[in-house]
Amino acid sequence: MNSVIKTYIQRKNTLVELLYNFEHSLRDYRYNELVSNFNSLYTNPVIDSSLLRIEEHVATLYTRYIYNKVKVQIVNVSGLNVTPRTEALD
Repeated sequence: MNSVIKTYIQRKNTLVELLYNFEHSLRDYRYNELVSNFNSLYTNPVIDSSLLRIEEHVATLYTRYIYNKVKVQIVNVSGLNVTPRTEALD
């Protein structure tokens, strides 16, 4: 929040400008949150990894922002080759 407000507020602002800019920054922040929530609830992300079921499940659990972070890890894991290993019992 602090970094968002800093972009709108400067030292040389009068009290009226400060309040106007603060209100403007809050309105932008709330709008971005609203758009983000809408996208998370009512749109489906593009699923393109080989771990389809895991990615679909993650998409239903998390917001789109967190999903995009987790998707990077899913894509990295899907690139791994798993080979079975058997060990002889003595």
